[in-house]
Amino acid sequence: MQQESLLVQFMILIRVVILMPLNLITKKCTTLSMFPAKFCSRILLLYTCWKELALTLKKSIRGSDVAVRWGGEEFIIITPKTTLEQAQQLAETIRQIVKSTPYSGVGQITASIGVASFEENDSLKSLVQRADVALYRAKKLGRNNVQIECVTSRKQFDLGL
Repeated sequence: MQQESLLVQFMILIRVVILMPLNLITKKCTTLSMFPAKFCSRILLLYTCWKELALTLKKSIRGSDVAVRWGGEEFIIITPKTTLEQAQQLAETIRQIVKSTPYSGVGQITASIGVASFEENDSLKSLVQRADVALYRAKKLGRNNVQIECVTSRKQFDLGL
């Protein structure tokens, strides 16, 4: 555990908001043939968008950083040997690059970003929870912005609240 704490200092949790109608799944379907062609083409567009977004993120981070898809619309970037100020700056740079990059068939997308710092007694779950609190604050404040975890959210998780 000590070695792990030296490697991970900050985590950036990114949720991408696609500016297109996403009411794609409105009924349960048991086979692919039940999906209308229009639905399948939208799924393909989303897949292409996620793939292009992953490449955008990969080009936007340092060689020592690691970016992974966390599921759904979320990506996590682990930034070792990074100060809070550097993590915030990286997150803002990524937000701007994502917004200014056109994505095939989708056009513009935006990123709401939460940044949390790794603490000595953190688990992956507690770190992601704090980044998620900052992420939801970013969404609540109008999306397409970067928010840093606040000390009160850290204390809430330390107390188990």
